[in-house]
Amino acid sequence: MLYKCPIEPIQPFAGVGYFQSDENSSSVDGNLLAYQAGAIIHLNEDTKWTTAGTWYDWQHYEVTFDRAGGNTMAGGRLTAEEFDVVNVTSKLKTKVGKVPLSVWGDWAFNTKNALDDGTDEAWGVGVKVGQNKKKGNLSAKYKYGYVEANASPGAFNDSDFGHSNSKGHQVGVAYSLADFMTTGVNLFFTEPVSGSMSYDSRFLAQFEVILSWK
Repeated sequence: MLYKCPIEPIQPFAGVGYFQSDENSSSVDGNLLAYQAGAIIHLNEDTKWTTAGTWYDWQHYEVTFDRAGGNTMAGGRLTAEEFDVVNVTSKLKTKVGKVPLSVWGDWAFNTKNALDDGTDEAWGVGVKVGQNKKKGNLSAKYKYGYVEANASPGAFNDSDFGHSNSKGHQVGVAYSLADFMTTGVNLFFTEPVSGSMSYDSRFLAQFEVILSWK
């Protein structure tokens, strides 16, 4: 549920959400409660800045999920024990001439990491040039991400990027074949933040076709 208050040039918003992350007939269910508040600030006709803070309360995640996804484990159990994550995100959208440009930053911190071992923070920055709304549109994007092992639940982090305990780069290009069809390529260059994983470094090339009917 999201509420927006139309007050120009500042448009505050707030929302709350509930998600069942795992259903377990023999034990407790995994749930997520999320609370968000932020604002959209219209700086001029072509420029707006969106910023928000979100609290993610993961309930029973350490019990219902036995796959690490980059989270640290011992004895078949997630050693962080709990994930109550605070997240701050900010995005600026504008134009350079007639070309759309967006720049974003994101930071997250697990306030309930039982290990207290400095593996509870994640952040990322990125930029996108162009857009994909009509036939012939072209866009390019770049992201750098840094996700420590217990910053957030690994099973719900980007698998292409390497889940949790992963850092590196993502580069992508997308082209609109039609108003409703976009094709693109994403390249991922990542490695573990710390310790050893099933890989030391990895390269992933992903080709995709996106159909978006309007």
